[in-house]
Amino acid sequence: MAKILGDQMLGGNGIAFATILAIAVLIALVGTALSCLNTGVRVTYAMGKDTELPVVFGFLHGKFRTPHVGVIVLTVIAAIIGSYGVLNIDNLTQVTLVSNIGTFLLYGITCIICIIAFAGVQKRGIFSTVLAPGLGTALNVFMLIGVLYFAISGGGSSQTDTIIALAGHKSKEKGIMKLTLSILPQKYAVCRLDPNGHIPHWALIGDDFVSLTRTRSELSIVCLQENVPPETKAERGWRCAKVEGPFDFSVAGVHVSLAIPLAEANVSILAFATYETDHLLIQEKDLERAIQVLEQSGHRIRR
Repeated sequence: MAKILGDQMLGGNGIAFATILAIAVLIALVGTALSCLNTGVRVTYAMGKDTELPVVFGFLHGKFRTPHVGVIVLTVIAAIIGSYGVLNIDNLTQVTLVSNIGTFLLYGITCIICIIAFAGVQKRGIFSTVLAPGLGTALNVFMLIGVLYFAISGGGSSQTDTIIALAGHKSKEKGIMKLTLSILPQKYAVCRLDPNGHIPHWALIGDDFVSLTRTRSELSIVCLQENVPPETKAERGWRCAKVEGPFDFSVAGVHVSLAIPLAEANVSILAFATYETDHLLIQEKDLERAIQVLEQSGHRIRR
């Protein structure tokens, strides 16, 4: 998007604009992380001094006079959360949403506590103890509702990630099967022939996977790409992933367990069911991305 805007608005300098924007975002993320770490360390230090956390959090470093325990612990926690977030865009979205939701709740509750704490204080300032925290509470609630509304109403993986962030667990994995798939080594082609024609001999060469489907409008053949004559109408460059079976016909959720994560990653597939199992055709240019998505969803891939 940044490249498109840059090309249109800055005379074809979309890449430069996108690069500058990325650097600015990176600097902002570093600044935000340091700011949050600073705030967290101060809070854990105060809680350690008040024995609301282990007293070790209230210790200062002998040389640098810093609350080093809180710095180390919070840095490790931040690294763990960051490691989860960089695995894929869904994880990053979940971390971002949890952070935003937690921030709005924390600031909103702080404003409410301020109003309650100063309620009985004589000669208190109405603006600083009632109006400002009251406005802060309202704005934080409004922003929290806005974040949740736009994320959920957007549908797709954004909606799912928001529900996960709210629930605190991977609810989207409910009912999703963990499957083992084998990637067949050959390339395949999807061919369209005359519906009244004979099945050509070249379509039946090969013993890993061949699919024949005849309808009133076409004879569709999926077979090894190397066997398809150049003049044949076909979509080439497909790889085949075989789901390790067999599965009983009463088993539900095999196809959806694979299709949902791939669809959310915008990976197109062609699915074929046989008596024993399912096969997925994936464009070779999308294969590595598809494997990554499936493995992150808990499936096992054999090459």
